[in-house]
Amino acid sequence: MDPLSLVGSVIQGYVVSKFLGAGASGHVYRGTKDGHDYAIKIYKDWLFEKDPEKQEKRIEREASLRTISHKNICKVIDYSKCSFQGRVFRVLVMELIDGESLEDAIKRTGPYEEDTLKSIAIQALP
Repeated sequence: MDPLSLVGSVIQGYVVSKFLGAGASGHVYRGTKDGHDYAIKIYKDWLFEKDPEKQEKRIEREASLRTISHKNICKVIDYSKCSFQGRVFRVLVMELIDGESLEDAIKRTGPYEEDTLKSIAIQALP
């Protein structure tokens, strides 16, 4: 599926307004609901072809982050399956954090040093 084909659609009550990017497991969009902006991750279908049970558990672990509240961790709002254009998708809705992507930061500064990575990781600890 062309990731841009979802722009302008309504998924789970979220109006998809912009394609933000893609990663190994899915595509991320900006979406709006009730006047608030969110990041909406649509998981790629092929993830579930080889080992659907393993992938469901992985996504459920990601979705379980909605119980965590920490200033340095993106808040998970919702996880669900939905039908759209005759296909079933897994959807993870998260807090939208505006700013530079990790990919853009690495392009601008080069790969991070190990000490910088450790410092970033430690900030996510309770």
